[in-house]
Amino acid sequence: ATAVALGLNAGVWACLVARVGGGAANLLVALPLVLLCVPARWLVLSGRGIALKVAASWLLAIGVMEMVLMLTPTPGYKPDHME
Repeated sequence: ATAVALGLNAGVWACLVARVGGGAANLLVALPLVLLCVPARWLVLSGRGIALKVAASWLLAIGVMEMVLMLTPTPGYKPDHME
């Protein structure tokens, strides 16, 4: 019941964000990503849920690195004291 409530909440917010951000075309882009839940559920039920955990940890690591790279100054983009 908790998963269904959280899923409905996420769906409502995704719909609202897509409506404000660009219309129904964004929902068509998101549909294949939502349909990935079907094979994910099959992997969990067949006892191979570790694959999902590995994939999620890689995606999380990439997201964190991307965020940190945006916050750190990169040499070459700002004038330094030698110029």
